[in-house]
Amino acid sequence: MTISTEVIEFSVIIPLYNKSSYILRAIQSVLAQNYQKYEIIVVDDGSTDDGAARVRGLANNRITLLSQANGGVSKARNFGATFAKYQYLAFLDADDVWDPDFLQAVADMVIEYPSAGLYGTNFVFQYPDNSILFEAYNEFFKEKSTGMIANYFSMFVKYGKSPFCNSSCCIPRHVFLAEGGYTEKVTLTEDSEFWCRIALQYDIVYSTRPLATYYLETEGSTHHKFEAREFQVATTLRSSILKNQVKSEFLIPVKNLIALQQINLIKRAIMAKRRFFALQQILNKNLWRAFPLNALVLLISLVIPVPILRNLNRLRR
Repeated sequence: MTISTEVIEFSVIIPLYNKSSYILRAIQSVLAQNYQKYEIIVVDDGSTDDGAARVRGLANNRITLLSQANGGVSKARNFGATFAKYQYLAFLDADDVWDPDFLQAVADMVIEYPSAGLYGTNFVFQYPDNSILFEAYNEFFKEKSTGMIANYFSMFVKYGKSPFCNSSCCIPRHVFLAEGGYTEKVTLTEDSEFWCRIALQYDIVYSTRPLATYYLETEGSTHHKFEAREFQVATTLRSSILKNQVKSEFLIPVKNLIALQQINLIKRAIMAKRRFFALQQILNKNLWRAFPLNALVLLISLVIPVPILRNLNRLRR
């Protein structure tokens, strides 16, 4: 199957909840795209600030503003997708921005790999002090900047994170609908849970070019949020194993990814001073089997004051 740029059009979906200070910056980064075949759908998720009014003030016919009662970012993204006119859904958080070449890079990937289930690009983390965190991923495709990720789960485990974020990925609309969109009423790992569901069934195509900026520690960020329950991505992957929905070559990496998510949960529990919950999780034998050294370090960290642990985390970054 071949695809021409003439038929590649994007519906850009931006969930908005109390990000009045940032929303115009996000929208302007879309309007500044070198590739101009797109619409913008902003979904106001019951905001209590003037973000929606600022969007209306732009009076741009490319922009559609939708509103819903507050239901969370996943519901907002899914709601926006139901109104999308085009076949490729690109997502951008209201406090993030795109490089002007983002949509062009995605269109190029679609042309080269038309049957993929997700297209993503590299991105940069930016902190409030303007310092940045960036992973080059130079070894992904040797001398190329774009290619297919052979085993998304192995890669996730190796780097401890996905190489793309919500603001640097695009999903064909038919794949989005077939997989049921983002799982709603989940506030942590709702993004990686969806990406993993896609990766179980479809190819993931990626560009190592950093074409989005993810701003950390903005108002409403869930970066340090803690809930005393397993991350949704781990629950979904464990269920997929039980239902024999995981290909043999993915099985061990998927199990390791479940253990990795448990490590991340334990770290958040320690930061939140939920030490008994953290201890319960550390005692899981599957965690020790997959990452014995990490489990030992976490066990030791239970007796280290949380401020010291935070400093150690910053050093590791």
